Amino acid sequence: MAAKRILLLDGPVLTAHYWSAGRIKVEGEFSHEPVGLEALATYLQKHRSSLFYLLADIAEEGFQLEDLPYVQGGDRNALLQRRLSQYYYNTPLSTAISLGRATTGRRDEKLLFAALTRIDTFAPWLDTLREAEAILAGVYSMPLVLAGCGPQMVGENGPVLFISVTSGGVRQTFFDQGKLHFSRLSQLATRNLDEIGRTCANDSAKIFQYLVAQRQVPRGVALRTVVLASPAQTPVLQDFCRNSGELNFEFVDIAAVARQLGLKEVPIDSNADQLFMHCLATKTPVQQFAPANERRFYKLWRIRSALTSAGWIALAGCLLFSGKTGLNIYE
Repeated sequence: MAAKRILLLDGPVLTAHYWSAGRIKVEGEFSHEPVGLEALATYLQKHRSSLFYLLADIAEEGFQLEDLPYVQGGDRNALLQRRLSQYYYNTPLSTAISLGRATTGRRDEKLLFAALTRIDTFAPWLDTLREAEAILAGVYSMPLVLAGCGPQMVGENGPVLFISVTSGGVRQTFFDQGKLHFSRLSQLATRNLDEIGRTCANDSAKIFQYLVAQRQVPRGVALRTVVLASPAQTPVLQDFCRNSGELNFEFVDIAAVARQLGLKEVPIDSNADQLFMHCLATKTPVQQFAPANERRFYKLWRIRSALTSAGWIALAGCLLFSGKTGLNIYE
């Protein structure tokens, strides 16, 4: 198996991590300046046989929900591409996520159209990866990772607002019946606990009003709000995150979740970077943002791996056949 390396982009700096058997090791930090990009190119050449996952934790994201008639094959692909170009015409980093079909009427398909809206943020990194011929498995975002591992943390019943803390800031992610509908990142100035607690409380209230206006949650019912946090920091956060008629806060132990998901070194505070990178490596989302031309070396790697596997199977078959033939001759 090829080694997995995760490139975390949460601002002007990109951090390289090596994942192996539930452990994550930081291998370098690179700026978007020419010196930093040159250092990144050297790093990529050094590990040219690895699989690289570019994970973005940034505020420049877009989400659009829409119900569309259910079609299949080429017509469906054309319809999705047309919708993506209408919503996100200025970026190629976009994807469509199916949230299932309605059970009544025409049985329309509910789709979430998502995108990383500022291509300028990614251009230097993607150019460097392409020039180094790195095996880029895909470009992912924290919401895409949460779409896979989030329901395991919050359950799959009813609407829930999931709050997590990363190096990028405080992220609020809305699920309904275990399906991702919306996510938003609030950046932090000081990253002290008071600021984190105040941001969790204030932004949760704003998002509740937004969801009510969008008719995604009913009025008059408190929204279940799950906060992923360290037990040592939970009391301070609880001082800010108090239950009300709109929000009902719950706190989940990040260390217990990390152990449950197989992360060997559990977080010492509420920062969930390593937990989500582990989820990306172990439960890689089907959807990702990179267009096909950015992943061509990954496709070549998959073809080469398939041919190698087929060769080993053929060799094993030949050895078994020759062993059987030799045994018959001996007898």
